[in-house]
Amino acid sequence: MVENCVIVSAKRSPFGKYLGSLSEMEPLDIAVHVAEAALKSPGKDMGGDIDQIFVGNCIPSAFETGSVVGRQIGLKLGLDVFTTTLDTACCSPLTALRMAIWGMRLGELESALILGVESMSRVPQMWNVEIELTK
Repeated sequence: MVENCVIVSAKRSPFGKYLGSLSEMEPLDIAVHVAEAALKSPGKDMGGDIDQIFVGNCIPSAFETGSVVGRQIGLKLGLDVFTTTLDTACCSPLTALRMAIWGMRLGELESALILGVESMSRVPQMWNVEIELTK
C-alpha cells in the first residue's frame, strides 16, 4: 500500500460575481481551461500521465451538457480515461480528492486529475420570497 501521495499542481478559476462576467461562459470550458493550466504547470504536460479524472459537481443541470460532467471535461481535454463525477453538495471536490487518494493508496491509480466545477449564476435562485401562512 502506498503511504504518501503528492499534489503536483493546483489551479483555480477566478472568483466571479453572481451574473457577472463569468456567468455567460460555459462552466465546462472554464473547467477545461483550469485543468489544462494545472496539467502544464509542473513544467511538462502531465495529461498523458493521468489515470482517472474525479469531478465534484452538485448542479449538472446548470451546464449545456448536464450528463456526466467529468466525462465531458475529459473528452474536451483529449483524455480518454475513466472518470467519476460525484455530488456530495458543498464537499464534492474534497470528496473527489479523497476518492483519488484512496485509489492511489490502494495502488489502483498512479495519478489523477481532481476538479470541482459549478456555475451558480446558471442555477435558479429565489430572492425575497415571502411565504404567507394561512389557517
